[in-house]
Amino acid sequence: MHKRRLTDITIRALLPPEKGNVVLWDDLITGFGVRCSQGGTKSYFLLHGRQRERLQIGRVGVISLQEARAQAKRFQAEQALGRRENPTLKFEEAVAIFLQTQADRLRPKTMLDYRRILNSHFNKPLKGKPLTEIQTHHLTAIIDKLQPTKAECNYSFAVARRFFRWAVTRRYIPHSPLEGIGMPTKAQTRDRVLTPAELRKSGRKPTKATLVQ
Repeated sequence: MHKRRLTDITIRALLPPEKGNVVLWDDLITGFGVRCSQGGTKSYFLLHGRQRERLQIGRVGVISLQEARAQAKRFQAEQALGRRENPTLKFEEAVAIFLQTQADRLRPKTMLDYRRILNSHFNKPLKGKPLTEIQTHHLTAIIDKLQPTKAECNYSFAVARRFFRWAVTRRYIPHSPLEGIGMPTKAQTRDRVLTPAELRKSGRKPTKATLVQ
């Protein structure tokens, strides 16, 4: 077992194994460590409870060692007081975990869009706010400001809704503040479709869907 005080230097020096995973444990916080996969991905985690359950804190580079250690301490304190089963994450901490867990499920382009939406529209007004304290009016105020750009507004709403639904599945919050809220704007529709003559001129083949009613 590799156990030593974790620093940014020791984490950078942790090399990926030929097979499986390698763990570097912290000697300051029991159960806290960094896990490095065969592919070189490094993540902070905390083992806790009698069953030694693993709490995934976040990916190295996405959150700092200081943030990860603070989150581990906060979780242990809450466990000791018996206050809650899961840590009270701040918005940006939960977003970091969300993006990490979705990396293998979404296409790279979609991941970039999710990261852009959450960071550019939601992070500034919600940064530092505990996830459990974010209410519907906090989110609708952000989304309403995007209404002049309908596509961006609807997409931002969809991304935020998925994020909070994910937070519910992780038991970070009891329910989503966006649950039951409809799409903020209606998609723009064309006033009319092209005539057969216009379609022939454009080189497109007429179909029933493109003919004027």
